[in-house]
Amino acid sequence: MYYLNKPKKILLLFLIIILALISIIIIGKSNKDAKENISLRSLADNQNFYVGAAVNSLYLDKDEKYKELINDEVNLVTTENEMKFDIIHPEEYRYDFSAADKIVNFAKENNQKIRGHTLVWHHRIPKWLEEGQFTKNEVKEILKQHIQTVVGRYKGQIYAWDVVNEAFNDDGSLRENFWLKTLGPQYIEWSFQWAHEADPNALLFYNDFGIEMVNSKSIKVLETLNSLKQKGVPIDGIGLQMHTHLASKINISNLENVMQNFSSVGLQIQITELDIGIAEGKESKNIKSKLQAKYYSDIFKICLKNEDCTAIVLWGITDKYTYRIKEEEPLIFDTKYKPKEAYWSISETLQTIKRKMEGNK
Repeated sequence: MYYLNKPKKILLLFLIIILALISIIIIGKSNKDAKENISLRSLADNQNFYVGAAVNSLYLDKDEKYKELINDEVNLVTTENEMKFDIIHPEEYRYDFSAADKIVNFAKENNQKIRGHTLVWHHRIPKWLEEGQFTKNEVKEILKQHIQTVVGRYKGQIYAWDVVNEAFNDDGSLRENFWLKTLGPQYIEWSFQWAHEADPNALLFYNDFGIEMVNSKSIKVLETLNSLKQKGVPIDGIGLQMHTHLASKINISNLENVMQNFSSVGLQIQITELDIGIAEGKESKNIKSKLQAKYYSDIFKICLKNEDCTAIVLWGITDKYTYRIKEEEPLIFDTKYKPKEAYWSISETLQTIKRKMEGNK
């Protein structure tokens, strides 16, 4: 029988310990990688929740990596521009559904829900309508036909519509836009009714910016939507846009309060156009990235904890394609499609905050 002397025993023991530590590190790293490689889409599905992105049909055509990210990472898509009035209805007697169809078909192929954006807005009104010298009744009929034609075409395919967009000023008064001046304030009520007639099963949202906090605007929007609901107008939810930036010092408790206010009148809540820019401020890029990640995480936490908050839609997926200046870097993948700290903060939040499964998704 061969016996090890003491120095050899010590060496063998040391080697065993080293091998054990290496195994632990490898296993731990594998588990960490497995956890981190779960897509946001899968995590959202497990939470009875939607994580979405605004999608641009131009990039679907020319960028395979962009298509892969949208397919892999989100379970809900919003049409970025393709369903806006001037794009989809460029002439009085002509509609162009080609760009919108491209996104709808893409989403259906990938089993993703679709938000239609947007039916009635003070921007993107085509010249033929705005400068057409139509009477009030003619404009009313044009708007009705527009809404019912577009919603009707996608009946059963569009999960939710932003029916009316940005109808209020910051002080809570109605915006003096083409629709208000021509039709009066009833245009809001009519728009929801016409959309519901065209697709009774679609969720119908009012969408606006600057209402993610308790202020004059959010209070008036709340009062107006509640009043319309009491009249039987088919309004299902409120969309909080949230194009924001680090310098705004996002007030999370204020966001939580405003969500509770909208919940209290029976409205579903969705954050519909979220991005967080980092250009302003003197902090280092590293600190800004961490702050951006924290804000994304905090917003997701507040939404997940409110069972009436059913979706968060990012206004894009990669900094390569953002409508904001490049220095803002507002999204969760960088220009080379690498996930940023913001991505991982959302992933961790979706894995640690468990929302109630009886929500309205």
